[in-house]
Amino acid sequence: TDLQITKLTRLSPVELFYDACALFQNSGEKLIKNDSAAITSGINSENYFVTVVNPGNRGMDFSAISPEGYNHQLGAIFSRNC
Repeated sequence: TDLQITKLTRLSPVELFYDACALFQNSGEKLIKNDSAAITSGINSENYFVTVVNPGNRGMDFSAISPEGYNHQLGAIFSRNC
C-alpha cells in the first residue's frame, strides 16, 4: 500500500477534508456525495487507505478501507499537484 503513485495523485486526508468543507461553505456543493467515500493518500497503522466519508446529512468523517475492500461507493479525487 506504499505506492508512490497514490501519494502523487491523491490528496492527503486533511487536504481533502478542507477542500470539501470550503466548497460546501462557499457554494453549497458537496465534493463527496451522500453515502459515499473518497480514498486519500493517507495510510493508517494497519496499512489501510484512509478515506473521507460523507454518511449523508450527518457531516463528514474519516474511515479506512483495505486495499482489497473497494466497492461502488468509493471514489478518488485527484491531487492538485498533478
